[in-house]
Amino acid sequence: MRRSASRQRSCCCLSYCLLTLLEIGVAAQPTAAVEPLTAAMQAEFGAAAWIPENAGCFAASYRSRERWEAFTQTRVYHEILTMPGVQMGLGWLQQQPYLGQLAMMRAQNPLLDDGLDVLVDAVSQEAFIYLDARGPRFINKISGLYNTLVLNSVLQGINEGTDRLPRYTESENQTRIIRDVVDAEQELRMPGIVFGFRLSDPQAGRDLLTSLTPLLQQSLPMPVQEESFGGGEFLTLSVSAAMFLTPDSLAEMEVEFGLADVDAEIAEKFVQFIKSQSLSVSLGMRDDYLLISLGADTKHLESLGVGVSLAACDALAPLREHFQPRLIGLSYVHPDLTSYQKMDVERLAAKLQELLQQMHGKLPTGLAERLTVDVTQLLSDVNESLPVAKPKMAANFWKDGIETFSFSALVPNMLDSSQPLSILSHAGESPLFALAAHSPPSLPRYNRFVSWLQRFYSYFQDYGVPQIPAEDWAEFEQFEALALPALQEIHVATRDLLLPALDGGQGLFVFDAGGVLSKSPDTKELLAEPIRFPRPAIIVEVNDAQKFVAACRQYRETFNALMTELAELNPDVAEVQLPPPEQRRLGNATLYTYSMPVEFNPASYLNNDFEPHALLTTDFFLLSLSPQHSQQLLAENALSTSTQFDFRQPAGRAAWFDFLVLKDLICDDAEAALALVEEEGRIDANISLLIKIHVDKLRKVLGALHSYRSRTYEADGLSVTHGWLQLQDIEP
Repeated sequence: MRRSASRQRSCCCLSYCLLTLLEIGVAAQPTAAVEPLTAAMQAEFGAAAWIPENAGCFAASYRSRERWEAFTQTRVYHEILTMPGVQMGLGWLQQQPYLGQLAMMRAQNPLLDDGLDVLVDAVSQEAFIYLDARGPRFINKISGLYNTLVLNSVLQGINEGTDRLPRYTESENQTRIIRDVVDAEQELRMPGIVFGFRLSDPQAGRDLLTSLTPLLQQSLPMPVQEESFGGGEFLTLSVSAAMFLTPDSLAEMEVEFGLADVDAEIAEKFVQFIKSQSLSVSLGMRDDYLLISLGADTKHLESLGVGVSLAACDALAPLREHFQPRLIGLSYVHPDLTSYQKMDVERLAAKLQELLQQMHGKLPTGLAERLTVDVTQLLSDVNESLPVAKPKMAANFWKDGIETFSFSALVPNMLDSSQPLSILSHAGESPLFALAAHSPPSLPRYNRFVSWLQRFYSYFQDYGVPQIPAEDWAEFEQFEALALPALQEIHVATRDLLLPALDGGQGLFVFDAGGVLSKSPDTKELLAEPIRFPRPAIIVEVNDAQKFVAACRQYRETFNALMTELAELNPDVAEVQLPPPEQRRLGNATLYTYSMPVEFNPASYLNNDFEPHALLTTDFFLLSLSPQHSQQLLAENALSTSTQFDFRQPAGRAAWFDFLVLKDLICDDAEAALALVEEEGRIDANISLLIKIHVDKLRKVLGALHSYRSRTYEADGLSVTHGWLQLQDIEP
């Protein structure tokens, strides 16, 4: 026994030591490293490297001059310049007198000449707009006050028809709004807004400000202060509302409040609030940046370069992880300004309880308690489908086109990015546009939706039905006897057949340019040149083809039975019946369609390839207008990939747009239409030649746009969209 106890103590000690070592080892494991801001990144990010991390929003554009100069060296630019219409427009522009007047004014006014040079320089390298940390609170408070005004208006309208809701006089409503404004005094102070421009010649900007200083001080009624803060030198003009409130205007305001019967104490606080409003306008230089600032004060300028910068903060780590040279665009939006985010359920429930308490004694017994429970639960259920607030940001890079990475909050149960979108291989041989997506199973959400519909209807049965007049009871019971069984059949077919047949699969919406109009719809004669048009189609994966067919059959039978019963009850209603579709085999699929009347059938002039139909295989369900297109979609055709973009990676959504296909479609159809009007003698030969020249050059110009591709997936709790606009002949 002793040996056993000793052995147990030894095992316990050994286990403790092992657990301790394991905990130390786990603690020593490095956490996911946040991509640091390197010197190369800092140079590319520009102003974002000294804008504070608590920015409300920030957007910047880079390399405008470089991109323009690169564009002017392309074949595309040459083709645009040599278009006859462009040449005529440039000639007309050069003849306008204001160009000569502008040149004369520049020669006579050196300050104007310097100002225009700085203006051109300002938009050449980097231009940005920055909203400080007060911005989100200001915008949300303004939005909240507006919503309160709308709600008050709605409640007033409802009150006119019922005595169950609390009534407020006009003065009470005004007092409530004014009180809300006064209580939000700090949030309603104007936030700081900065417009910034990086100058290649910052000394020219400083010289311009030096020249402007005496001019501004002489022409403005308020003093212009020369100040230094935030690492820069500024000219600042500060004004307050109190400067413009005369005794007469204050007296008029007091009279208005008295006529509206607004509480005197609240009115006085509101007047003080108005007096406290201020505006500071600043113009200055910070290093090589020209800054123009607006705000209630200059605190947002004083914070520039202080603390962690926006470019270095944790929120921008995803952008730094995907950083590439040649940044041309950057944007950031604070989480509080992203409207699609979770609600404060407790606050909304408290507001509801406050409203119901005001209606005490005016509601049926038990309704207030029932509403409180159900609305709170509804808000909680809706909240589950809303994302956690996250910043929204994007960066564009110039690399054989424009490559974009954008990040936003991840919406729960919206997309499934656990696997590649294999359905893209069924986009056809040369799609014009393709949009594929993969959603998680929706049956749980559907069941929850149905349960809420049933709960809402129970309110109608408990509180609405008893109010129905006796003379309308028979009609209401007849409605229930018809509608409720039909809705139940549709619900069961959806829950047990349709969703299990399709739920959780991938889907694809696609256009190609393969439609052909070969004959004139009017004369039925062959066109000199056929006109092409896009052909749409939808294709989705199928889990169980038999259940899908059974669901469609049940929907049709339910509809037909409902129409029969309606016709029996009301002889004036014509009995409408939906017959079963015609079906035939098309390759390995079953094609379902309804024959069109001969007089409406356009297939004869659409190259005999127009037949709206549904196609079903063991793996796919497809809706299309063209059987030929459907067969192409069922065959596998892998979309092209590249080093910049690969559709074989996992994604929840992906998009493809082929500009080259669109270019050929537009230009070929323009030439076909021109050939038609030429054949009919409806156009002059010289005009026809001019149009042909433009179409030919337009074909070359549009050829610079190759394709756009994007892939959306989940990463680190964010929704990431990687997009690439491929350009030809426009290179850095």
